[in-house]
Amino acid sequence: MADRHNRDIDRPLAPTPEPLTVRAIDAHAHLEIVTNTEPDSPEIAAVIADAAAAGVDRLVQVGYSADQSKWCVKLAELYPGKVLAAVALHPNEAPVVADLEADLAIIEELAKHPRVRAIGETGLDYFRTPPELQEVQRESFRRHIAIAKANKLALVIHDRDAHEDVLRVLEEVGAPEKTIFHCYSGDLEMAKYCVQRGYVLSFAGTVTFKNAPALREAVKYVPDELLLVETDSPFLAPSPHRGALNTPAQIANIVRFIAEERGVEGSRLIVAPRTDDKLSHIDRHRCADLYIDTYTFSAATSATDALSAGLPVLTKRGSTAQSRLAESLIRATGVPQLIVEDRQTYVETAIALAKNPDQLKNHQKALRDALPNAPLFDAHRMVRQFEIIYDHVIKNHRAGLKPKHFDVVL
Repeated sequence: MADRHNRDIDRPLAPTPEPLTVRAIDAHAHLEIVTNTEPDSPEIAAVIADAAAAGVDRLVQVGYSADQSKWCVKLAELYPGKVLAAVALHPNEAPVVADLEADLAIIEELAKHPRVRAIGETGLDYFRTPPELQEVQRESFRRHIAIAKANKLALVIHDRDAHEDVLRVLEEVGAPEKTIFHCYSGDLEMAKYCVQRGYVLSFAGTVTFKNAPALREAVKYVPDELLLVETDSPFLAPSPHRGALNTPAQIANIVRFIAEERGVEGSRLIVAPRTDDKLSHIDRHRCADLYIDTYTFSAATSATDALSAGLPVLTKRGSTAQSRLAESLIRATGVPQLIVEDRQTYVETAIALAKNPDQLKNHQKALRDALPNAPLFDAHRMVRQFEIIYDHVIKNHRAGLKPKHFDVVL
């Protein structure tokens, strides 16, 4: 539980914020420190319920020691669909544990659990760790990176007063595919460096502090697909509640603040209520003018729903199968004009369409005119294509031929 942080659970609780009109995720929390209880306690259930009432319906429970990482996994098991776990030895823990190898072995085993999606928080902290222990930190950091890569998990980095060495270690050993800077504390130049390498930057309540103009410059720069929001609860409650006990519910205040810093009024963040009626779900797409694809991890079912409603989808061509899903769907409508080649064109196209309603209407009409004959929604055609594919594969196999590319033409 909250062994080394008990001082933090005596703070007054930050007031519950107005609920968000969108659903949000707390990317980094320590609920065991918030409540100082076991995972199945009523206090934990209350914190999760309060967060949901504020529009924060999921969170990542983050580890900092071997025993506490086990606590994280147990919480994630108890709250499927609401809590995921990250496991690690905190940089300040690694140099002082009784048996570093034994604790790393525990983390390595926990990393295999299906509810564990990240290794963290690990990294470097030169604020509390003296120079003579910092090499142990660096070695622990390297070991955690290896565990993340071996298990294809995200890496959650704690970086305090150690920017250069953190970046250097990542370059030396190679960063995992998903690398997240928790509670980002760098400046705009470091943000640019991280964005170039595809690192994700997660911003906490510190971005709201009066003495953090550099963070606000950074949060304006980071593209949407590399931006996360977190509380790091119970620490770092956002202004005007700085110093209070932080909980995941405070994501609502942090999201509103960041949205306005990035030029989006909080009142414009709207989500429709959940519906189990498929037709109602499709109909709601007609209230929108344009679907903007998340091109790093491209849309599939949601883009199909948008296209079926006649809602144009803007996407950027990717380099992996997952990043090309929306492109494939759009091409199957026969109206590929909103597939672009690079990020700059993607941004420019979205802005141009937002400023030109007539052009948007032309795209909408072209798509809706194409839908009746679009291969994407011709189930009989798809079945015939699969029949041709299976027939070809079976004949090739029986003839002893090697697999090779072939086109299916009807």
